[in-house]
Amino acid sequence: YVSGLENALPAPYAGLASGITVGDKRSLGKELTDDFRRTGLIHIIVLSGYNMTLIVGAMMLLVSGTSRWARCAFGIAIILAFVVMTGASATSIRAGAMAGLALFAVVSLRVYAVDRALALTALAMVLWSPHTLLYDPGFQLSVLATIGLVHTAPFFEKYLRWIPTRFELRSIAAATLGTQSAVLPLLVYQIGLLSVISLPANLLVLPAIPLAMITSFIAGVVGALNATLGFVVGIPAYALLSYVVHLTQLFASVPFGAIEIPVFSAWVVALVYTVVTAIALLQNAFRQQTS
Repeated sequence: YVSGLENALPAPYAGLASGITVGDKRSLGKELTDDFRRTGLIHIIVLSGYNMTLIVGAMMLLVSGTSRWARCAFGIAIILAFVVMTGASATSIRAGAMAGLALFAVVSLRVYAVDRALALTALAMVLWSPHTLLYDPGFQLSVLATIGLVHTAPFFEKYLRWIPTRFELRSIAAATLGTQSAVLPLLVYQIGLLSVISLPANLLVLPAIPLAMITSFIAGVVGALNATLGFVVGIPAYALLSYVVHLTQLFASVPFGAIEIPVFSAWVVALVYTVVTAIALLQNAFRQQTS
């Protein structure tokens, strides 16, 4: 598949396409990867449930006329293949498990409780491999980002009425603030960099990502079968990926767009998350008492 992307798209766009679809950013290059970090856009080239949902959803259009249980079986098979294809990392396993649970909930006409799905998936993964909890930054960030998306993003959305809903801009802003605030202490501890231009960069880049992912995936599949046809089919992906790359490089060149933070102890990170969790639990208990 990655070779198919390289047949269909020139560098560094093939590397970006590989990153946004299957989380493989090895051919993206250090300079461009650093630009994504400085602009707070690194999350788009890290495999997540969002990537998996879009790709699996596109593949399931092939069986749209079958029964819901047949679609569920096909979807789970695609998820398993996707997890294996992307190296079965902790991040892809978590995303795959949650996507599979969501798919099962849809076809069985049940409510998908994302908190329970995340807790069950994370617990199973830690029990299977305890070192994941402390020594796998991808797993740590993906769990925190999911928590931020579910619990923190709605809080921000209430105060973002001034942002229009067109092109999902308000939802993107809320999701960006929610996930970024959730991962911020750990991310700053890990990379020592704080992006202050993350919000505008995400607002301008993220609307193009879903279509870029779908067109890139199609280009990669076709390019793996025929290089010439892949090049032709890859033209829409090339246009969208060019937009993302040039905008990222533009934001990365903004003076003081990212601030380097001195090294600090992991205990500070633990303390911050402990305090935030305690505040959230107290607020929830207070709301339940008043209601």
